[in-house]
Amino acid sequence: MKKFSFYTKAFLILLASFFLIGLSTLGNVRNTGKSVEYTAYEHVTYQMSLKSGETLSSVYVNLGSMYVELGDEFPIGVGVQYTTSASLLSGASWAYFGSHVEVGNIYADKSLAGVNYNWLCLGKGLNVTGVRRIRFAATVDLQLNEIVCLNQDGERIELMPSSYNDSDYSLQEALKGIDAQKSFKSASGGYYTFTQDEARYMTAIDTILGGKTTYENRDYHLAEDYNHLATVLLLPSVAVFGDSVFALRLAPFLATCALLVFAYLLLCELTGKPKYAFAFSVAFFLFAMMITPSRLGTPNATVASALVGSVYFMYKFFKYGISSKRILKDGVNILYAGIFSAFALAMNTLSIIPVVGILTFFGFGIHRQNKANAREREEAQEERDDGETKTKTLAKLNAIHSYQTRVAYGLAIIGFLAATILLLSVGAGVCYTASLKAYGADFGFFRSVWQGIKNSADFSKEILSIRFVFKGYFG
Repeated sequence: MKKFSFYTKAFLILLASFFLIGLSTLGNVRNTGKSVEYTAYEHVTYQMSLKSGETLSSVYVNLGSMYVELGDEFPIGVGVQYTTSASLLSGASWAYFGSHVEVGNIYADKSLAGVNYNWLCLGKGLNVTGVRRIRFAATVDLQLNEIVCLNQDGERIELMPSSYNDSDYSLQEALKGIDAQKSFKSASGGYYTFTQDEARYMTAIDTILGGKTTYENRDYHLAEDYNHLATVLLLPSVAVFGDSVFALRLAPFLATCALLVFAYLLLCELTGKPKYAFAFSVAFFLFAMMITPSRLGTPNATVASALVGSVYFMYKFFKYGISSKRILKDGVNILYAGIFSAFALAMNTLSIIPVVGILTFFGFGIHRQNKANAREREEAQEERDDGETKTKTLAKLNAIHSYQTRVAYGLAIIGFLAATILLLSVGAGVCYTASLKAYGADFGFFRSVWQGIKNSADFSKEILSIRFVFKGYFG
């Protein structure tokens, strides 16, 4: 059994620490449950029972996907009905507060931005008595994830769907807006709230998980700065754990852990000294703990991890080559390098730049392998065997070397080309019905594949442009 060096053991302890600390600080695990598919200008109404001396102090809502263009701004609000007599409910007037609150769909120029999937206060310090019903209203179609009412002590007031005819939604549908009351948290730190970029991916995931259900006059959205596969890799944890901050950030965080492992292994191979690799790992640990991107619910870390993993395996091929005694076993380094590059390419077209470098490295590895094979044949020719034995030996070596080359190129084609096509197809396939909703019913499968590539390429060109740099620094 192979024994680990002191620095390798230290690295494993560091990795475990990074995983446990990162996992515990990743984000809030509570999700908002199911959502009311709200239609513009309708009302979702709830009843509440205030105790003696209890007042309605605050109202919070959590909104999911908004079915308008990104950046569109619109008003939302909640209304309350002031009365203490149940017999007067049908005729009592509604008083609205919060109707002046303007919000934007993820982005906004003049109104509140970053509202999606975060808790929004529509009224605070109200101290209203005699409230029996409350209803939500907006001017656009959207997902109402949850509505929470608090009393003067900050405690939740129990809500239930209205049994009167003043709600446009059935009791079963309205229950979806109050099915996860414990998910409420008024804190505004990064542990509890989504960033705007994360909200875009949550919107895309909701579009995918919504299946074939489509409503007229709604704008559906997919994330367009990365290819479809990038969203698909974020999807499983959200499908399992719900629309929580923790769920969205889990996959990128695991990719960051893998990035740390690949970086350590690569530096061990490059330097031959684990202490240097460990020193880098410590620096990475401290840096990753201090910045948000290492634990952000976007595909950045996943792409980086895939590329570093590809470099690691390709360097192993370059350094060790393919032994004539372990052709397939050594050749899998090429396959793994190709598969990791395929993941990066299928997520972001900009990855083509480092992948070209990795393929160049593959070319150097083949050249080095050919030189080693040539030396092996020369040594065989110099042996003092009889002519017939020498001829057989050379013929056998030529066959082995030819097989090595075929395996190397074959695994490269499978890893870099076939795996990329497969992963592009998987991403487009999972997002196909969502693409129909986002881009139109006449959107074919191959067009969906191309649209994902095009979106990623357009964003990549924006990243590389001088205009982007000046816009980022000078506004």
